[in-house]
Amino acid sequence: MLAIICLLVAATGIGCVTNPERGILLLTDLSQLPDTTYEEQVSLSGRVVRSPPMANIPLIMVVTVTGGATTVADTANLNGLFDVTIPLVTNADNDLVATATDNAGSTMPDPGRWTVVQVDTTNPPPTGAGR
Repeated sequence: MLAIICLLVAATGIGCVTNPERGILLLTDLSQLPDTTYEEQVSLSGRVVRSPPMANIPLIMVVTVTGGATTVADTANLNGLFDVTIPLVTNADNDLVATATDNAGSTMPDPGRWTVVQVDTTNPPPTGAGR
């Protein structure tokens, strides 16, 4: 069975990675994540589905995002919808990584990756530090 993990990117098209072990799709619009933000957190939502659908096997998926201030996870609902709020490290590049794990313990072999830069206007980084 061929598994495809896709991240839908609104402005730039679709990026897909194949995994021959499972049929899992993680669908999300990455344009909802800013490149740079003054906020302390960002939200990521989307849908996890099997491709092709597998009858008689309940879809229980956990979406996990690492690389922010803490690791966050959400169990997708029965329709595969998930929504995570990701706390960010202040005044830093947050290299976020999203994975989906099914109820059999299979995890995406090539997770979604992106960077969100958090800038704290009340406590900016020292001049000449980092960015």
